[in-house]
Amino acid sequence: MFRRKRFDAAAAVVVAVVVGAACTGGGGKRHAAPPTTRPAIAVTPTRSIKVQPALLAGADAKTAAPPVEISIRPSTDGTLAVTFDEHDVGPTRSLWEAAGWNAAIVASLITGAPIADRELHFRVAGRLTAQNAGALLTIAVIALLRGDELEPDITITGMVNPDGTIGPVPGVPESVAAAVRARKARMLVPFGERTVADASGKIVDVVATGPQLGIRVAETPDVYNAYQLFTGKALPQPPASTKTALNPDAYDALDAKVDTWSARFVSARNAFRALAPTVQQDLNPYAAAAQRQQHQARKLADAGKRAGAFTAAVNAAGLMRAAALAGTALPTLLTQGVAPFVSAVKTAAPVERALANVGKALDDVTPVTVTEAGALTAAYGNLVDAASLSKFAQRLFAATDLAGQPDLAQVLVGAIYTGLAGSLVEAANDLITVSHDLGGPDLPDDIDATPAADALHRAAQANLAAFQSEVVAPRARAAHAGTAAMSDAIARADTVYALARTGDRTLAGLSDVLGVGSPSGYAGLGGALGLYVRSALLNAKYSSLGVVDTATLVLVRPTNPGAFASVLERAQSRLAANLAMLRARHVNPTIVAADYEIGSDDQKGPVTDKFDALGDYWDGYVNSRVLASLGGLAPSR
Repeated sequence: MFRRKRFDAAAAVVVAVVVGAACTGGGGKRHAAPPTTRPAIAVTPTRSIKVQPALLAGADAKTAAPPVEISIRPSTDGTLAVTFDEHDVGPTRSLWEAAGWNAAIVASLITGAPIADRELHFRVAGRLTAQNAGALLTIAVIALLRGDELEPDITITGMVNPDGTIGPVPGVPESVAAAVRARKARMLVPFGERTVADASGKIVDVVATGPQLGIRVAETPDVYNAYQLFTGKALPQPPASTKTALNPDAYDALDAKVDTWSARFVSARNAFRALAPTVQQDLNPYAAAAQRQQHQARKLADAGKRAGAFTAAVNAAGLMRAAALAGTALPTLLTQGVAPFVSAVKTAAPVERALANVGKALDDVTPVTVTEAGALTAAYGNLVDAASLSKFAQRLFAATDLAGQPDLAQVLVGAIYTGLAGSLVEAANDLITVSHDLGGPDLPDDIDATPAADALHRAAQANLAAFQSEVVAPRARAAHAGTAAMSDAIARADTVYALARTGDRTLAGLSDVLGVGSPSGYAGLGGALGLYVRSALLNAKYSSLGVVDTATLVLVRPTNPGAFASVLERAQSRLAANLAMLRARHVNPTIVAADYEIGSDDQKGPVTDKFDALGDYWDGYVNSRVLASLGGLAPSR
């Protein structure tokens, strides 16, 4: 997934640059790997279960919302279907649907059950605040998959994250009151939300005051902890481990690529420094961000973290190249106008042609090992991100100011994105070559990546719909603007949203992007993985974990420092455990290692870097679990 790095853009435009996270692949020399097995949850049962959400119903807020009924049955077409029967949900329909889709995906990732081959139906009622039923629905879906029974006296509030951590939500005291109304004896709340403000602004310790209301309240950090309290049974998971290093062959291959991209950075920096001083000044924020990335690449390489160093080196060279490209063409923009400028940029970085060429080349690649499947998935992810950047650049090239004149600052950013897209396409080739002859366990003969890709894409779309209703629409109303105009404004200020929105459209037209009639399932999977994680990050940033500056959309602080610290630390530990699990099976998953290595470095920085690290950890976790599923590796059950 793209690496987001911040810089101060000229002309009062604040943009979070996304640079190529372009790395995955690896395996070791072919080993006599342990035998692979299909997940123990291979046959979908037909069952239903009822759970009680901690919601109040009715205008007087004195009654509890009715129970949620969730049913599961085998799929009729081999895909994952998630449907809803919704009553009195009002404008929170999209929140319910995002919570349900995330419950399905997270339950599959946690248990190792196949993502497809089942139909889930949610019968829900009542209105949500954020996705505060996400944890409850996830626990219920896992119980359906495993055949476990839930204790009737307990409920929970909290937003579920891709790795099973439980994020903070508003209205915890009111949720406790709802649990009391529903005659529950126990209530779980997200870690860090023991002491929070109620609707009147009064600070309440819900753990201390719970017994006075007739209920025991406890904090819970993740689905693993909560599930044991709901069922009395532990969810197996990979044991904690620090054995996260790839094998020497994988690191040797990466070392050569780090050197290559570092040389490209130096060449681009020289080209940038040859520009006129005034041009350098206009583009210096981009060059400075590239220099910081190169510094990180050197630091990671010196520490032996070559997967992370490769990611950072691609980031650095890609951004410095883009700055030099935009600077070289800038005089054309200022003297001849937008059209000649765009023509010059596209001539220097022919992204569409490069995408088609590499897309056709990848279409001939058939992965044999789990390692190669990871490399191909990530290479396609690069191509989807490059196409999305290029598509978004087209919108920026057409941007106008309030007077209807070309917005030169946005046009210039479009050139930066076009340059970055070109580097991403080039890096996709490296991902495939890095995985050559690195071995690892073979893929099952009947593997099909398409169902997982479709499920992740649908979940991401549900998350984006929730973001539209809970973030975009309220901002549009407050600004007396249309939702489409506000969506465009947020996309220009938050590149993660721009890429998610454009990436969704890119996935719908992969044949045109890649120049092939029927793209491989790995093509859809590569794009859908990044899209799912980005969509989850957006909702976490704006609705659960972050406080965002209303003008710049930059994360300024966590909503709850304790909750954020807990989610971040557990995300790192969860990724390390899954990386070690894959390594124990002789898989060298470079993308997972890169996410872990660079995330561990970012985690030491300010809150914006820490949030970047969280995105890395979630990306690596989802990739690790999907790779394990594709390979039929014994799940952690």
